[in-house]
Formats: sequence, C-alpha cells, structure tokens
Amino acid sequence: MKIEYEGDGMICLCSKSYMMWKNNEFKSSCKGAQKCRNNYKVENYYQCLMNEECQPAINKGFRLVDNQMMTYVQHKIGLTPIYNTGVLLNKLDIAPIDIKSSTAAHQGKYTLGNSRVRNSIVGIP
Repeated sequence: MKIEYEGDGMICLCSKSYMMWKNNEFKSSCKGAQKCRNNYKVENYYQCLMNEECQPAINKGFRLVDNQMMTYVQHKIGLTPIYNTGVLLNKLDIAPIDIKSSTAAHQGKYTLGNSRVRNSIVGIP
C-alpha cells in the first residue's frame, strides 16, 4: 500500500472529509464542497468534530437546462459531525453499526454488541 501523506496531526470527520498537517503544510478533503470556494482551516474541522457545529459551503457552476447554459449557486452543509455508517462511542472512537433485524431497525433498536444505542447517536433517520 502506498502512503499518500504523512503529517504531525489529522482530524477526520469521515473517510472523505479530513484535514492533515505537517509544519505549515496542510492537506484537506471535503467531499461535495468545492475547494477553491470553501477554504476550511483546522479550526473549522475541530469545531465540527468537538462542538458538533456544521460548517457551511457554497458551490457554484454551470448547468445545461433545456438546451440553455445556466449558472447556479448552491448553499449546503460542507462539514458535518454526523457519521451514519458507525456508532460514536465518544467524540473520537467509532464502532460499526450492527442492526439485528429489520423489525428492530424500524423500532429504533440499534445495537452495538450487547448494549443498546440511542437512535440519535447512531444517526439513522
């Protein structure tokens, strides 16, 4: 496996939303937010992770609508503390979701091992 980047620190919100740094060099990724318009800093990732604050994003571009070229501006959430493919054990540790049965899933009974996990923590609507 090839090492993509090595650094002194890293904040990961999910697999495609992270910030890494080494000295004064920064490498970041934020799926769904245009990098040139949304200049997130370490503080933005930290506030999102520790204070559960969503960070806004703006995307702009061109679309073809009814054979006419149109511009668009999209306001959306760029960084979010919600991670819906795992259960947050605390602010830093995640465990996989284990949904025992479809009936239990509809009743909001999501389990992690033998302990019951609240639906709001799991992040599944």
